Amino acid sequence: VNVLKHTLADNWSQVRMAGSVLCRKFLLQQQQQHSLMEEEDTSSYWPILLPRMCLNRFYLAQGVKLYSLDTWKMVFNIHESGLQKVAQYAGAICRYYMKMCDADNHVVREAACQAVAELANKLGNHPQHSTALSPYVSMLLQALIMCFHDESWPVRDEACLACGTFCLAYPVESKPELPTLMERWKEHLTDQIWSVREDAAIALS
Repeated sequence: VNVLKHTLADNWSQVRMAGSVLCRKFLLQQQQQHSLMEEEDTSSYWPILLPRMCLNRFYLAQGVKLYSLDTWKMVFNIHESGLQKVAQYAGAICRYYMKMCDADNHVVREAACQAVAELANKLGNHPQHSTALSPYVSMLLQALIMCFHDESWPVRDEACLACGTFCLAYPVESKPELPTLMERWKEHLTDQIWSVREDAAIALS
């Protein structure tokens, strides 16, 4: 598990891909041994593996992204079992995402913004799991606000959309950050990149 912790988050795509292959083999082996969903057996590694598995589904390298998506389907083939697991370990996932929003690699920061937006979209609109994310909304928004000034325009672009998604899914929890968000969105209406301007307008609307 310690090897997977590092390889699944490596900046080198080939290493991350190798880690993804190892992660799939490890989890499918656990599944074959009928212990995948037994919490006393798996609680030690889910907080480590799950955040990295989630984020890698948005990684820019297509090989890593597609392989991670397929792994997710293989491991969580029971309806909504993946979403239940995300809600259960929301704290570990949110803390990892916040850390990755400030990663050295702009590709990782972009993926983190997309992954954060997915949390708001999938958990925030779910009748049973929406409360799992509520305690972390403010911290996630602060991490996204930091990305508004990123030197990489795709990161700024994804941060705009992610914040808008959060404000819709969690209007009460997002309210303290709304004045700052309004300023940032308005600033990005004059960004030199047209897609950033477009997504800032979408977020404002």
